[in-house]
Amino acid sequence: MLDLLIIGGGPAGLYASHLASNSGLSYTLVEASFELGGKLRLYEDKPVYDYPGFNDTLGKTILNQMLTQMAESKYNSHIKLMTSIGRIEKTEDGFISYTNHQETIASKFIIITHGGGMFVPRPLNIQNEATLNNLYYHVKDASLYEGKKLVMFGGGDTATDWAHYFINHGAEVHLIHRRDDFRGDESLLSEIKVNANVYTPYKFSDASITDHTVESVTITHLKTKEDIEITCDHVFVFFGTIPIKTHPLNNDLALDNSRLIVSTSMETSLQGIFACGNGITYPGKQSMIITALGEVATAMGSIIYQLYPDKIPSYKRL
Repeated sequence: MLDLLIIGGGPAGLYASHLASNSGLSYTLVEASFELGGKLRLYEDKPVYDYPGFNDTLGKTILNQMLTQMAESKYNSHIKLMTSIGRIEKTEDGFISYTNHQETIASKFIIITHGGGMFVPRPLNIQNEATLNNLYYHVKDASLYEGKKLVMFGGGDTATDWAHYFINHGAEVHLIHRRDDFRGDESLLSEIKVNANVYTPYKFSDASITDHTVESVTITHLKTKEDIEITCDHVFVFFGTIPIKTHPLNNDLALDNSRLIVSTSMETSLQGIFACGNGITYPGKQSMIITALGEVATAMGSIIYQLYPDKIPSYKRL
């Protein structure tokens, strides 16, 4: 029986693997996708402004550092890609987890780091939007859009971070949010409001499409019902993501708005199962990479103490 099963191969899962290895735990990490990285894969070229030690960096810089570490044999031999957990049973000694390959994994503890499960971007709801060649839900190569006329929908960090990036790379940015206030960094918002075209509170209403290309969008003011048409080269939609499946133990774990409720030790309502990252909630929870890593360290400290009460955790290369 393993000491630990880690479910999810995003930044939190990778860090859990790192700490488990350095603490001498027996473990397996399962990732449903064909590659590691999790949700950070959607934002590889997105600037990250709240990572300590950097004024700004890119998501792929952080991800590549973690993946380089995971390439070491002491880690990759414990990783199972294209592997999801369909069912978990509580046993006297821990848990039995059943994979999509009809395998079982026995472990004393489980850490859920899958960010809330599999997910898809929340759509803009343009007709036949899957066929449109200039509508996107993440930025894969930022250099393709520098100096262009960009329409962006969204009011969170992703929308404001990209708006800030592109106004500093020669783009004409039109940022549209359905609320009066944004949730992004205030220092960035001040610059965005001066250098971009900001529309609040507006929502998407219609689009003019020719040959699978969005030529313009029409937005409607939520209060006055005024319409504005904006021509564009590209359209970005940053409405967040929608879970497309739930975790096999969601029916047995306490939830708040589809997120797992955890204690101060990151333990869920079921003893022995911990959770970290974007799929959890607690008072003051912040959905940040650095927060998820801290949650993992807290959970691992608790697990190690329960496995080895006389052992003082000693993490290397923190």
